[in-house]
Amino acid sequence: MPASHQDELIISVARNHRQVFRTNQEAHVGREGNVRIGADDVNLHRVMFVVWHNGSTWMIGNKSSYLPLTITPNLQHSHAVTTMGPKSVTSLPPGESRITFSTQTRSYTVMVLIPVHVMNRPSKMRAVSGDLTVLPQRFNEEQEQLLKILAKFQHNTKEVPPVKKIAATLGWTDKKTNQKIERLAKSLATQGERLFKPYRQCVAEYAERTGWHNR
Repeated sequence: MPASHQDELIISVARNHRQVFRTNQEAHVGREGNVRIGADDVNLHRVMFVVWHNGSTWMIGNKSSYLPLTITPNLQHSHAVTTMGPKSVTSLPPGESRITFSTQTRSYTVMVLIPVHVMNRPSKMRAVSGDLTVLPQRFNEEQEQLLKILAKFQHNTKEVPPVKKIAATLGWTDKKTNQKIERLAKSLATQGERLFKPYRQCVAEYAERTGWHNR
């Protein structure tokens, strides 16, 4: 059975050339991505940005550490133009959007289309991390402990240890630690964060990116 349009994301990087992605696929846009642009531009990242589906909506993440992205939705929609700072993440609005960015030597435009007629209701673009306006996310005391520990492991070693070591550091049981990590990862996913396994890595990357290793 063919996929419905709601499962599609269409990316165009040149006239008469488009690529279709399903919800179980990711689009990596850059000079060495699966959506290739600027192959001869040494100032462009190998992967400039990534688009994926988090189970409810299409998300975009700026992978650059210094280049911003600008998202301009089709004028028939009421969404404002949004600038994504380095390492930021946001949801994409329905319909067609123009994503632009520039290196020292060249400017790029990538068109992204999420078919509108399958959307149940308009969704406002909202930022969940990085240099955009961050939605408030409240954590309880134990969640904060977990975020700080995982962020420090990720920041200091770029590796997240097994659950047993995390549990020992926190003074928790392995079972409690596993449950806390999984619940926190799924809670972050409802805010637009990408959910993947192992959950401890998912939470650790979020925690480091949002500065929990400095708290």
